[in-house]
Amino acid sequence: MEMISMFQKLRAPEFTGEQGPLAADKWKEDITNVLDLMGVGPVQMQRLAAFTLKGDASKWYRSRFTREERLMATWEEFISRFDLQYISAAAMAAKEAELIALEQGDLTVTAYESKFESLCHFTGNMF
Repeated sequence: MEMISMFQKLRAPEFTGEQGPLAADKWKEDITNVLDLMGVGPVQMQRLAAFTLKGDASKWYRSRFTREERLMATWEEFISRFDLQYISAAAMAAKEAELIALEQGDLTVTAYESKFESLCHFTGNMF
């Protein structure tokens, strides 16, 4: 229970599965930061991350992981399935096309830079 208390005090982000692939990627980044700070192992990482899944994402988790898997799956196994569900290859390709077509237009330099960095991070492209 102490671990869950610490996890909640660190304000681990929740994920409902309704926000789209960029939000899913952002959730992964944020939850990984919290879990790394806690210094927990790969199975605990998966279990704590699952604790933050709400709504449709929680239903997805319970339908894709057996009871035994929920107790024993590693972070890597969890992320692999999570990515297949919430960050599809089609979504990645669409975001890469968006990155290629990105123009500053009416955006401020700061807003453009933020959008550029977000798309680079999401698509795995380095700038």
